[in-house]
Amino acid sequence: MEEFEFRALPPTEAIEYFRAKGWAPKSDRFSWRDIWGNQHDSVFTVAKVMRDDVLKEIRGSLDEALVEGVTRDEFIKRIQPKLEAFGWWGTGEEVDPKTGRKELVQLGSPRRLEIIYDTNLRAAYSAGRWERAQRNARLMPYFTYVQIDRPSKREAHKPFDGVTLPVGHEFWRTHWPPNGWKCGCIVRQISKRALEKENLSVTDEERVGEIGRTRDVVDKRNGVTRQVPIGIDPSFERNAGLSRFDPQNP
Repeated sequence: MEEFEFRALPPTEAIEYFRAKGWAPKSDRFSWRDIWGNQHDSVFTVAKVMRDDVLKEIRGSLDEALVEGVTRDEFIKRIQPKLEAFGWWGTGEEVDPKTGRKELVQLGSPRRLEIIYDTNLRAAYSAGRWERAQRNARLMPYFTYVQIDRPSKREAHKPFDGVTLPVGHEFWRTHWPPNGWKCGCIVRQISKRALEKENLSVTDEERVGEIGRTRDVVDKRNGVTRQVPIGIDPSFERNAGLSRFDPQNP
């Protein structure tokens, strides 16, 4: 499995984004659907973690990984014995607060820790990139979406590749990577001169509208129907950076 790549020094904005989160209430920790979309930018949660001490341990380890540039494998090596000591490992029974029923569920596992690590750190770095980009918008007023060529790249994200639009365009509110579990896409910020030098052009609105079409996604936890852009995983139709810096909502 491909591993998330870190900068030598983590950006301050990414750390601040992660540390600014509150804690999800126990009633919203059973399913990943309990906290949706941009709610993840204000509260920290891990599905099936009903104990506060376990959730605190995971959050602390992620913070450590972000600050120190800890690799995924090292993160798992450090935290697995701690979670095993808590008894949060393998399968176990947990009560779903929304139904009151006890269910046999997957607790900790290497695979789950990979997803926890990847999703949280990608979101933090994504938020940091957005915040820095706003400060550079006058000199570099465009973003261009780039799908990294790798074995696991998604066909569903191929239409986004090459989309080039002004920094303040609505498109970036929903199509800002990561756009799904383990998404490796990125967005480059470029100047007008670079736009011309690379023979890029601003994507026309007709194409943007086509790419941005949505589908109905029913939230199985509460029956709510949400509009999610085609090609984006449910709950990833968000820009993590907007929680700390939104030029349209000062």
